[in-house]
Amino acid sequence: MQLNFQFFFLIVLSIAVLFGAGQINAQVSSATLFDYYYTENAAEITALSKEIKQKELEIKKVEEQSNSFEGEIKKKQEEKLTIESQIVDLENQMAKKTLELSRIGKQKELVNLETRQVEKQLESTRRQIDTGKSRISEVIGKIHQLDSRSYLEIMVSNPDFSSFFNDLEAIESVEKGLSVNIEAQKVLYSQQKSQSEDVKGKLQRLDLLKLEEERGKILLESEKEAKIQLVEATDRNEKKFQELLAGLHLEQNKLEQEIKQIEEDIQIKLKEKKLNFNWDPDNVRLIWPVPNQGIVTYFHDPGYPYKRLVGPHSGLDLRTLIGGKPSNGVPVRAVAPGVVVKVIRGGKYVGNAVYIAHSDNFMSIYLHLSRVNVAEDQVVGVAEVIAASGGMPGTEGAGLSSGPHLHFETRVDGVPADPLQYLQ
Repeated sequence: MQLNFQFFFLIVLSIAVLFGAGQINAQVSSATLFDYYYTENAAEITALSKEIKQKELEIKKVEEQSNSFEGEIKKKQEEKLTIESQIVDLENQMAKKTLELSRIGKQKELVNLETRQVEKQLESTRRQIDTGKSRISEVIGKIHQLDSRSYLEIMVSNPDFSSFFNDLEAIESVEKGLSVNIEAQKVLYSQQKSQSEDVKGKLQRLDLLKLEEERGKILLESEKEAKIQLVEATDRNEKKFQELLAGLHLEQNKLEQEIKQIEEDIQIKLKEKKLNFNWDPDNVRLIWPVPNQGIVTYFHDPGYPYKRLVGPHSGLDLRTLIGGKPSNGVPVRAVAPGVVVKVIRGGKYVGNAVYIAHSDNFMSIYLHLSRVNVAEDQVVGVAEVIAASGGMPGTEGAGLSSGPHLHFETRVDGVPADPLQYLQ
């Protein structure tokens, strides 16, 4: 009678185990990884899902508002370039940037909500794993007790063969329950790993959004400053604006012609000075001219505020920070060994500038400098300080600039090339 009671207990335990395994299987076979049939955090996860949907609707609304400015911006940029059309264009760009910053802020909130949701689901999965471990331990313990007795003992303790076979079936049922639970645990462990990776991915996405937000704020300030400079330089007078525009184009065309002439003279100059920088044109590697603290404007950046005035952005605008604030005076270094082929001081567009030839067809250019430390025909080494950064409007050497930064260009055969492909 005692043995029958033990087997009755095992049958009940087996049913409980199988029922628990069935629950687990139901959870992991649902349409999505996180849509559980059962979870201890169900209420919190459901509430977070509602918040996520609401945040997605808010983001969609902001995106629609932002997109509405695209048509206005395109329309203005197709008009004749006048002082008023340029100011309105800048105002539209600023309004669009403000909405984009709002979108980024809401996306950060969305990612935070999604991260909290996945963390709750991960917590639930871990608890299910712990529960499964406990069940498996109980079953193994009972099987061990049964395994310690021989079939003869079981047969003798049963009054008839029917009871004996019932007991054997109970053992098989318990073992089957153990197998099902082990398989369920494997699925849960896989689920746990996937959820952990999802949390990690969302945190990385959050970091990228923070960088995007920071750059967006800088571009917005740049556009505001560009508008202020434009108004101050022209008093919103069309004649003054056209004179400014003509002066910029004249300087720009003159520089392009000089660069072509420099390209023709570089090889002669390098031979005269017997200079050989061991330049490998197929493996160009440059150091950063200033510490890499972020890029304000990229090569051919569509957000460049002066593109209607001077054309596509021909290089990178690199942030120059001192004490965490945009500032003049950051040391500017030669990106590779070379010879200084041109120094400009006080240009309307480029401000103070340095041009360095590294081979007969590769040149680096540094604009908007507050101080120049080198002279033409001077040989410089890699990382040698050649200048100090500038760009603060109204300061010496700033030229046409909306704030402190270093404009850095690379040219191949006189044609601007994206510096990012060469910087280490």
